[in-house]
Amino acid sequence: MNNIIFTSKDEYDITEGMRYYSVKVREYETHPAIKKLKGFKTPPLWSMCGPYINPEAHKQTGDIAYFYKKENAIEFIKQNNQ
Repeated sequence: MNNIIFTSKDEYDITEGMRYYSVKVREYETHPAIKKLKGFKTPPLWSMCGPYINPEAHKQTGDIAYFYKKENAIEFIKQNNQ
């Protein structure tokens, strides 16, 4: 049994290796090394990414909201991006 890393905003327990989605809810500083990557563009506020596996997920800072289901992330964006 895998240990729970965190509980998503849509109330699913996320364990290592699970796929999930994220929504950028607050502006944050992008690491300078990442900014130098060819073609990199900072994701806009209220954008959704995923599915992906983030090994640093347990280090949440409040800049990103995590969702297990894509449709829940989309609904969250619709309700909050006004």
